[in-house]
Amino acid sequence: MYKIAFGKISALFNAISSVEKLYVPTDKDDIAVFAEYRDGVELTQKLNTNRSAKDFFFPQTENLYDVKMKDKKIEITDTREECEDFVIFGVRACDVRSFSILDKVYLADPIDSYYKNRRDHGTIISLACGRPEETCFCQSFGINAADPEGDVKAWKIGDELYLQGATDKGNALLEKVSSVLESADEKAVDDAKSAINAVMKKLPLAKVSFEHMKDNDLLDYFNSDKWSGLSEACLGCGTFARLVSATIFASLIPETVLKSSDAGTAVCIPTSRRWLTAIRVQLNFSASDKDLCTSLCISPITITANSVASAAADALQNARFQ
Repeated sequence: MYKIAFGKISALFNAISSVEKLYVPTDKDDIAVFAEYRDGVELTQKLNTNRSAKDFFFPQTENLYDVKMKDKKIEITDTREECEDFVIFGVRACDVRSFSILDKVYLADPIDSYYKNRRDHGTIISLACGRPEETCFCQSFGINAADPEGDVKAWKIGDELYLQGATDKGNALLEKVSSVLESADEKAVDDAKSAINAVMKKLPLAKVSFEHMKDNDLLDYFNSDKWSGLSEACLGCGTFARLVSATIFASLIPETVLKSSDAGTAVCIPTSRRWLTAIRVQLNFSASDKDLCTSLCISPITITANSVASAAADALQNARFQ
């Protein structure tokens, strides 16, 4: 267990950013966002960022591979590059939990190497919620706002920041910056955990439980008439899953465009599972503009990035040009 005076937190950030790229929650206009730390960047006072830390592991768009076509033969080039090490500071317990859920899908066979690359190189410093909102109900999902998951756990207690390594990556990071930290006992953190949990128990949604749903058919809830009214204010599943939510599963829609019949790039766009049900390949060829557009819809669990290139190559090789 380490600690540092919160007034000296810039020394900690400078130490981290000297060895790995660091991102911290800061204010931009009237919202909080994760931004790369530089001298003068100040932490936001808002409870959470407008966008989750999922952006670091699921970019809005990503090139999967380059495609070159010559004499109706397809050449696919792997454009992946090794991700640099980076640290995300201040991720809340609810957002951190999402990564363990996503890991169950994207780090299971067949492993999504694009996602794994970022997970291997990213270190998450979570921050306990000292003042949870009245709308919080993370405890209903077994998430402990007082003791979040993460590679390093952090607690802001009074004028000090306490840090505790929770994984090998987290301990290695703390060792690298130990020169600006001092050793601390766990009593202050234990007292803070008790105080936070006491607050959580008093929140309006503290008694919300989903235990009864485990033994019931979820399709009954899905088809409930209540959704017709609730959905009127919804962002829309596609938008919400792709741009906002940290926990909703994301999937892949690679799109390959071969212009002038010679080259193109497969672009990965995370979206919600509702759009993706099976593999469908559509090939359209126009003799006038010589553009070939390939659209792939990928089943979210059985197909991952590594097999997209193979599927695209097979489909294009067998295409009939009119």
